[in-house]
Amino acid sequence: MLRAGKLNKQILIQTNTQTKDSEGGMADSWATTYTARAALNNVSGSKAGRTTHGGDTVEETVEWRVRYRAGITSKMRITYAGKYYNILHLDNIKGGNRELLITCSQGLNLGR
Repeated sequence: MLRAGKLNKQILIQTNTQTKDSEGGMADSWATTYTARAALNNVSGSKAGRTTHGGDTVEETVEWRVRYRAGITSKMRITYAGKYYNILHLDNIKGGNRELLITCSQGLNLGR
C-alpha cells in the first residue's frame, strides 16, 4: 500500500512534441502533462566515461513510485530537481491500478 507520507517529491511528467524551428528544422519541445507526488528509490549509479570536451558522464537508474495514472508511457520523461529521467519501464503494481512503479535512467540524452 502506498502511503501519502512517502510521496515526498514532486515530479513533472512531460511529453515530447516536434515543432518546426525558425530555420525550418525540427526541434524538441517538452510540455508538462502531469504533476505528481512521488517516492524516489536510487537503484544504481555509475561514471560512464568522459565527453569529447573532457567532462565526466554519469548514469543513474532510479525508481519513482506514484499513484496510478493512466496515460503515462515510456515515450515521456520525468523532470525532478533540474534533472531529466528517461522512462524505461512502467509497472502497474499487481495490476490493481493503485500505484505505478516507473523505472528511469538519467544520463546524457535529456529524456529523449
